[in-house]
Amino acid sequence: MTRNRYLGIKSMIHFADNKESMSQANDRSFKIRKLITEMNANFQKWGIFDKHLSIGEMMFRYYGHHYFKQYIKGKPIRFGYKMWALCGNNGYFYNFDLYFGKEVVDAASTVVLSKKPLGARVVKKMLQPVTDPNSHIVYFDNFF
Repeated sequence: MTRNRYLGIKSMIHFADNKESMSQANDRSFKIRKLITEMNANFQKWGIFDKHLSIGEMMFRYYGHHYFKQYIKGKPIRFGYKMWALCGNNGYFYNFDLYFGKEVVDAASTVVLSKKPLGARVVKKMLQPVTDPNSHIVYFDNFF
């Protein structure tokens, strides 16, 4: 595939209608939210069969200009997109989400800052697809 063909295809890919931007004003990721939701649904389609689950954070290197970009001092990848993930012991993703900042959007699409610490919110959000929590062992690092 030539570069120009790739750039042409890339310019035509959209996951959300731009007319919905006003109704989704509180969700900073509305353009890719449907993609993330569909990918998570496909990852969880057959259930969560691993007994050992891990919740972690990862960074995707990015040096360009974007308001999702995070800066974490003292890390090997200092600039990039931060992502939370629930993985099995073989590395398979069951649930993931991008980190966009400190606001939390509730069901009524209003921005609410939760009184719970960030680690507790992330663990609860990542474990939502787990139907029987007593049948799994969950591992996470000192951030949580």
